[in-house]
Amino acid sequence: MNILADISKNNFTCCHFLAGATPMNVLLYEILFEAATQFHHSNWKLPFKLEKGLNKIIVTPRMHGIHHSQVRNETDSNYSVIFSFWDRLHSTARLNVAQDTIVIGVPTYQNAEELTPGYLLKLPFTKIRQWKDEGSTLSIPKTNANKNVLNK
Repeated sequence: MNILADISKNNFTCCHFLAGATPMNVLLYEILFEAATQFHHSNWKLPFKLEKGLNKIIVTPRMHGIHHSQVRNETDSNYSVIFSFWDRLHSTARLNVAQDTIVIGVPTYQNAEELTPGYLLKLPFTKIRQWKDEGSTLSIPKTNANKNVLNK
């Protein structure tokens, strides 16, 4: 019985062990994952040639910034964290949006009075509002969703 109790207490560690990951593997993965997340959330505007080259391998700030757009079909793209090939593989890559045209945020939660720590802590326990895509003028039709502005 003690083994079962230990397994349930240490489920996170146990799952990694059963998958064959050593503690060093898990640590290295977590460092890489967090570094990639910090990089693509940095909002750095990289030189075009550097952006184009890096984006073939890793997720760049511009690529991930499109994912934070208020336009629904831009938000529903660029899910990768470290390697950008996952989005290309699953047809969710969208690179055809100019960085300076992206308006970030969730369109149904734009009221500044609601964006307080107290309200945000209550948010998971409230009914989710329907997405409103009023800013569709920024949107590019779905048929062009996978055209790559970096191929120019």
